[in-house]
Amino acid sequence: MEEEIKVNAYKAAPHELMSAIVSLQEFESIISAKMRSFFARCIIGYKYVNAMDTQKSLMNCLIELLNSKIIDVDKLDYLLRDSYMPMMPNESGYKITLSFCMMHILEKMH
Repeated sequence: MEEEIKVNAYKAAPHELMSAIVSLQEFESIISAKMRSFFARCIIGYKYVNAMDTQKSLMNCLIELLNSKIIDVDKLDYLLRDSYMPMMPNESGYKITLSFCMMHILEKMH
């Protein structure tokens, strides 16, 4: 990933980089080694550019969706935190949003 960052001049926000680092450390036991790069890329918005295949293309769709102007990781975080407010009966709001995101990804595939 380091080479991709240099070549593409990626510049993630400091809080995104910190979130990726802390999350990878905190969830190390449940995120497989194979998925760590993808997990971090979802947070910081760095899409795959090398050795592209169908799987990486699909992963790029999710990375792009999570870092778009419509919805991004920060907005999902706010939605999840807001769902715990006493006025909201449950946390279904973020589940509905994620369901719509997955539907969007599946539509892009076809």
